[in-house]
Amino acid sequence: MAELALLGALTGLQTAGVVEQGRAAEQEARFRADALERQARQSQVAGARDAAAITEEGQRRIARQRARLARSGVVLAGSPVLALGETAADAARAAQQARTDANVRADFQRQRAAEAVAGGQSRRFRSLLRAGDTLLRGAPRFGGF
Repeated sequence: MAELALLGALTGLQTAGVVEQGRAAEQEARFRADALERQARQSQVAGARDAAAITEEGQRRIARQRARLARSGVVLAGSPVLALGETAADAARAAQQARTDANVRADFQRQRAAEAVAGGQSRRFRSLLRAGDTLLRGAPRFGGF
């Protein structure tokens, strides 16, 4: 009788251990996902900051071009205006590219976060299945199934 009680206790401990492993794996995956989500937000903030810096530099470049043109006495028509427009377009394209690159990085990090959560949930579910298997394998020892 003491032997059955000991086997029951060991089966219960083994089952609890398997369940705990799954819970810990899921918790670790969620922690990793949270870190990736923070990185995604940081990427977007950095992208917005880079885009703003590029836009400001473009505006300074246009101001310098205008000042040079004004000093030289060139009338702002025709080619000089086209040159200013090209500078503005280049700055706008570069700023948009910085935002796009940041969003791509953020999306990738969010995808990895979702994969981490799904993997953790899968490991937890597998641990529950293993726990059930452990219980079912131990049941015949106690006159069960």
